[in-house]
Amino acid sequence: MTHSQNQSDGHSICYCIVVCGELSSRFESAFPGMTLHARCGQTTIIGHVADQTHLHNILGRLRNLAIDLISVTQLA
Repeated sequence: MTHSQNQSDGHSICYCIVVCGELSSRFESAFPGMTLHARCGQTTIIGHVADQTHLHNILGRLRNLAIDLISVTQLA
């Protein structure tokens, strides 16, 4: 199943988003349904994303919080 087929079927896709800095637990409310792991000067945000709009909302939230993005990876 391709990426676009998966989303059009209503299934979420798991993403791993890595950002600069070790985000504290106070940031968890900014990313509901996502898990934050801070380590070695970076934070990994992992969770299911419903669609591209949802992903762009998460990335926009990072931008609005002035958090530098390192990578966004779709997990199998």
